[in-house]
Amino acid sequence: RSEASYSEIKEALLSNTKALNSLAGKSVSGFLSAGNALSQFASDDDGEDETVYVAAEMLSPISRTKFSSESVTFSWNSGENISGYKLVIGQSFGSGDIFNGEVSGLSQLIDNMPTNGEQIYVRLVSLTDDSELYHDYQYEAFRNVLPPMASKLISPTTDTVLKNGSTTFEIDEGHRLVFNWIYVGSRRGSGNYFSGPLRGNKKTISLNAQSKNVYVRVWSLTDKYRWIYSDYEYEAEIVSNAPSHSVITSPTVNDSLKQGEDVTFKWSASTGARDGYLFVLAGNRYIFSGRVSSNEKTLNIPFGARRVRAYLYSFVDGRWKRDVKTYSVE
Repeated sequence: RSEASYSEIKEALLSNTKALNSLAGKSVSGFLSAGNALSQFASDDDGEDETVYVAAEMLSPISRTKFSSESVTFSWNSGENISGYKLVIGQSFGSGDIFNGEVSGLSQLIDNMPTNGEQIYVRLVSLTDDSELYHDYQYEAFRNVLPPMASKLISPTTDTVLKNGSTTFEIDEGHRLVFNWIYVGSRRGSGNYFSGPLRGNKKTISLNAQSKNVYVRVWSLTDKYRWIYSDYEYEAEIVSNAPSHSVITSPTVNDSLKQGEDVTFKWSASTGARDGYLFVLAGNRYIFSGRVSSNEKTLNIPFGARRVRAYLYSFVDGRWKRDVKTYSVE
């Protein structure tokens, strides 16, 4: 077996501990212990002092293990003759896209680590007077298994009275979502005021509320391609030009109709109504049934009728509304 030379042992101790493998199979005579060897190498051939630097090593967590949460505490030993430490954490060795900076002491808590199970690369850097030594470690990020959660409206708050005009709705990010859609309407789950995608976390619409209450539904598509939603209700400012349904104004319920005579039914013009239908019955028989485009209709009251009932329908604010009048017949 060959004997390790003074220069071989000195080079191994002054570089890094891995280089000691180069001495495998060689004896180190003349030194009673590693401590004696270090003491021996404190002076070189010329009698000048040499400083031995040993990089710090990670104690916890152990390399190639999985993080248990998004907050991780890294701990390391002090090394030898080290003046400071840096942590460089990223998606590849040395990238530092998650954390990159000097740290004090022998441990450091890192919050907000990725939670998607990806590989995390950590470089522990030991600082000396004129150089940097480091060790690299690899881990698996914590995987968040919380169920998908629909995005929620954070603005405006539900105690806000909405006014017509430009209105901005803002949502949070939810959890495990790929897409959001918003409905704004006069009924829960309806989108008759607005229906459209939410790109980003804000959507500004031109609100034209036509009823006292405004309902908002935020639809969220999960990463499993299933739709979930959250609902909100607001009070709206009532405006003077809000739609109203038509009302029969003539004849009045105090007027008596006469058999065999013509009667002109008149009604008020509705505001914002899309369609109008009139149904008039004498007893159980229709004497008129159909759509009306004007604000009046003349009909003949048949002989034998004892009672006439008129139904006037208007489609307003996303729903059908009706006015009913009942008349006696002479």
